[in-house]
Amino acid sequence: MNRKKSNWILFTLLTVIVLSLFFFLHQTTWAVDAKALFKQLNQELRQAERDMFAGKTDKAISALEPIKERLIQLKAANPNDPGLKTADSKYKKLVKDLERRTGKDLGGGTLTAAETSTQTQLPPKPEARPIPEKAAPLPTTADAETVAKETDSPAQPTKPAAPAKMPHDARRPLREAISQIGRVDGYIQRLNDPKSNFDKQQLVNNIDTAITHARTKLAEAKALAAAKGVPSHPDFDKAEMDLVAAERQAAEAKAGYEEAQAAAASSSEAVDADVKALLDEYKRVEPLFAKATGNVVHYNDLEPVKELLSQIENFEKNDQEKLTGEMQIFA
Repeated sequence: MNRKKSNWILFTLLTVIVLSLFFFLHQTTWAVDAKALFKQLNQELRQAERDMFAGKTDKAISALEPIKERLIQLKAANPNDPGLKTADSKYKKLVKDLERRTGKDLGGGTLTAAETSTQTQLPPKPEARPIPEKAAPLPTTADAETVAKETDSPAQPTKPAAPAKMPHDARRPLREAISQIGRVDGYIQRLNDPKSNFDKQQLVNNIDTAITHARTKLAEAKALAAAKGVPSHPDFDKAEMDLVAAERQAAEAKAGYEEAQAAAASSSEAVDADVKALLDEYKRVEPLFAKATGNVVHYNDLEPVKELLSQIENFEKNDQEKLTGEMQIFA
């Protein structure tokens, strides 16, 4: 009976161990897959933006559905991921930009909002009532002045022309500027991640370098386009807005990093002060510890023994409790 009971307990323990290992491996595999999926999502978002700026709108539109599926998977896995909110905002902005460029309804709401804002609810048209025929009145002086004003009124404004095509020479520096702006976003995510193993100060330096490079390349692209007769372009406006937003986010991230550094330095100083105080106390009572070794010594002269006992009693009365408390706090 005892043997059967032991076998049953052993079988139960083995079952629990196997299930625990399966659950641990499953969670580890999913964490690795989610990290790889998030990296692929960011790459696809940047590629779709490049395709859109290069005029390959059909290719950018075809990438929207896979990007949306990956966002749904990542939200289900870890909805509180700080980088997921940034990626979702970039996806929605990309959809709206493509709607404005192509005139297609891609679910971003840009065209729907425009149609809704232009539609006006008109009152019902009144029914016409028959009126008796009258002879046409002769034109008056007021009628003549009204006709003259209508004739002299300016013509209605025409629809603005489509923006000029981006010059070929300006496309490459513009792509480099957009790429650097995307790098800033990645650096900020690593800087804000407390679990990141990257050198935080190096990330701050990388952010500053990427922003400077993006600003330089954007200015170069504008100058090249202006030399070809294109002083402005919607792609320049969007890149400028994204760069300003990246600069603002970088400033906030760096401020948070500096606050964390200051807090760590303050904590380190407090620990150093506690260590020094404890060391000073130890040096003060160390001579007594050197004398009171704990070994039994036979003295012919009782005076040194009495003096040592008096010092030990004084230590136990005045210093022992204080030192014990400081050691426990420090530990």
